[in-house]
Amino acid sequence: MGARSGNNYLTVLKRLGADIRIGEERVRDATSHPAFTRPARWIASLYDMQMERPEAMTFRTEDGGRAGMSFIIPASVEDLRRRGRMMKAWADYAMGYAPATPDLANATVAAMAAAAEFFAEANQQFADNIRTYYRIARDRDWCIAEAMLDPPVARDGGMDERLRMVERTGAGIVITGRRMFTPLAPMAEELLVLPCNLPDSDDGSNARALCFALPCNSPGLRFVLPGNDARGDSTVSRPLSAGFGALDCIAVFDNAVVPWERVFLCEDSERCKRLREATSLDAHRMHQRTVANIAMAESMLGITLRIAREASRAADGVEEMEATIEAMRACLVAAESGAIADRWGTLAPRREPMETARHLLSRLYSRLTNEVERFMRLVPPASPHGAADAEVSDSADGSIREQAHLLMLAEDAAFGPLAMRRVNIEGKILFGESPRTKDKAGGNVLDELVERVEAFLRRMD
Repeated sequence: MGARSGNNYLTVLKRLGADIRIGEERVRDATSHPAFTRPARWIASLYDMQMERPEAMTFRTEDGGRAGMSFIIPASVEDLRRRGRMMKAWADYAMGYAPATPDLANATVAAMAAAAEFFAEANQQFADNIRTYYRIARDRDWCIAEAMLDPPVARDGGMDERLRMVERTGAGIVITGRRMFTPLAPMAEELLVLPCNLPDSDDGSNARALCFALPCNSPGLRFVLPGNDARGDSTVSRPLSAGFGALDCIAVFDNAVVPWERVFLCEDSERCKRLREATSLDAHRMHQRTVANIAMAESMLGITLRIAREASRAADGVEEMEATIEAMRACLVAAESGAIADRWGTLAPRREPMETARHLLSRLYSRLTNEVERFMRLVPPASPHGAADAEVSDSADGSIREQAHLLMLAEDAAFGPLAMRRVNIEGKILFGESPRTKDKAGGNVLDELVERVEAFLRRMD
């Protein structure tokens, strides 16, 4: 089939029948439920871009078909740039605020398939499995959601709910437990479960040393969202959160069977710990998030300028914001141009510039929050329909309605759940500790800079 359309995605999602629970409610159709309707249609719009701009959004596969560009296995700097431009188009559509889009998992699966020989070191079948999975996922353009973290371990001695294998059978492995997933999961067709951190001292870590994929409608699998939060937010009051989804969910595995052809690593703590570095997948995931961060930074500047125009004054710090965005763009160029082929021959962007871009985003976020707080003080709190009201009547004065909508967008962009997630916690969730502060031997790179100064001081004595 190759690159798909939005209508195809919605049709498949409608008939998928995954077990989704919001509190006590069972969601029968994610495409029509208020909590998921807008995010699902937004994802469909991303797929439609592939149909509208095939040369920019897709690439030719070995059989002559077209696949989504995020599935490409980069063999050159130009491949990375093409993938980056495609990812930017998707990110711009969401103003950079989307918590997860299909291209993130697509790049992960491609990186793993390119490093299939790493999996062959454990079992040749696992290498064949990841190659086959990549090819099918690419050719069907699956919407795949990634696991994020294990749920916290209960401190009161309660049941350990972390995901683990409980049995091997002829059909596959039987798994039980819970895993946190991104907001994309209830609207996805497939789950990709990557290994979590596995401490050496944990006797049960080998049973949790797993890497596999599973259809979202598999028996024994359900998605759980809190009933008091998982609702259809107003597009007016929460234009970003309502449009792109903001809630992480818990995937509950209750003796679910993962077929052997979907298993990539099993009870292999050593390789699970090396997976991210050995396959370069973190670098490819960071490529997608760096592009999204730039789109988010540009949106922050746009909102700041629009607020200044509404308040009929000059925006403070615009030059600084522009310089920061240019620095982020330069980081992306440096990451792509300085890409290095890994041991499998796949070009991986340099991580260090992309880490720098992520840290630069926090400067813009601080500037945006200052501007939004000033704007909130300027907007009359008792306007005819209330600038902070969740819904603004169509009969309200046009300028009041426009001002109210701008304020709500600005508040969501600065203080909403997507902003807090992206700026404050996403890096730790997706990539763990920054490699900039550690070298391969575990030492502190910053200590080397201090030592350089101290050596100079010693030479002066």
